Amino acid sequence: MALWDILRPAVEAAIEIEIITKTFVLVLALLFAFIAVKAYLKKKSKRVMYVTSAFVLFALQALLQVIDLFYSPGYFFNPAAQAVAQLFIIALLFMAIFKTQ
Repeated sequence: MALWDILRPAVEAAIEIEIITKTFVLVLALLFAFIAVKAYLKKKSKRVMYVTSAFVLFALQALLQVIDLFYSPGYFFNPAAQAVAQLFIIALLFMAIFKTQ
């Protein structure tokens, strides 16, 4: 038995609720993006702008993942493209933390 066989039941359970999970993530991402945009419009800070950009990109990624479920599962927005989007999100959050005003 391989080490990753222990994870197989959890992976199968996650696959069964994938549509629900990705839709919930999309709703949360849109909510956080909306809140971040409102905060940026109030503060006009560069740091808040980076966080806002990260949340907007996260919401866009979540939207593309939900579209991918119905359009062409795994081909429209494949894991490599998702990794690139996540890299940009991490870079924006890094800039928000370490970039000075």
